[in-house]
Amino acid sequence: MSALSTLETPYDLPLRQAASEVQRGDRPAPDLLRALMGWRTWRVPGYARDAGIELGVLTTPEGGRILEVFSDEAAILAFNATAEELLHPGRLTLLGADLFALAAQAQVDSVNIDTFNPHAFKYRGAAQLASLGRWAARARVELALYRPDEHPDPFTRMRDFSDWHLVSWEDDEGADRVLAPDDRGRNLMALFTAEDTAQAFIAQMEEDTGESGFSAEGGHHGAALFAELSRLPLDGLVINPLGPLPARALAAAAQARLVG
Repeated sequence: MSALSTLETPYDLPLRQAASEVQRGDRPAPDLLRALMGWRTWRVPGYARDAGIELGVLTTPEGGRILEVFSDEAAILAFNATAEELLHPGRLTLLGADLFALAAQAQVDSVNIDTFNPHAFKYRGAAQLASLGRWAARARVELALYRPDEHPDPFTRMRDFSDWHLVSWEDDEGADRVLAPDDRGRNLMALFTAEDTAQAFIAQMEEDTGESGFSAEGGHHGAALFAELSRLPLDGLVINPLGPLPARALAAAAQARLVG
């Protein structure tokens, strides 16, 4: 895995471009989430303590808890020029995947992004914040796959990830998991990090085969999944084989590193 090169993905989109294009309908919503998670220099109120990171959460008069996060220093200046209450004096710089994983654990009511800036938006309420936390967990795996120089231990992240997706095809005789297409006739199990990558695969398979009956199922924990796959006669694995992210392949010899 360490020999993999970094690839351009939605994680590398400029944040404001991603927000604008998704809001116009020119990009799918997952592209914005990946851009948020891949942004390397979020400015966040808070401190790094010996016991861990302490986020600087604002409390409203009604008792609400709000986390203000900023994509750059200019966004912070715009906030402080307008807000009635200045930001927490501490400053942290965090990768998006790490920031939003912490935010999901911080019991906040709203995560506000670049407040008082023209492109401002927010995630609020239990459902949106839970989704943000799930995307943070997904991003830790996808970033390890697509930015290997920055994330040197992708195997641990892959084992710990609890929302791997598999695609099955069902007919009157039952259901079978679908292998990735391979022009060399190898048995390559198709794995997916997200619903959008699984659905891209299904759409292409339906077009190529003229068949329906394909479906995706998430919620597979990496440790159990890779232990199960290690007992099958596979030649390897292909992760996200048909987009929208670039495919990543693992030979059978590398699968042993996924069985901890």
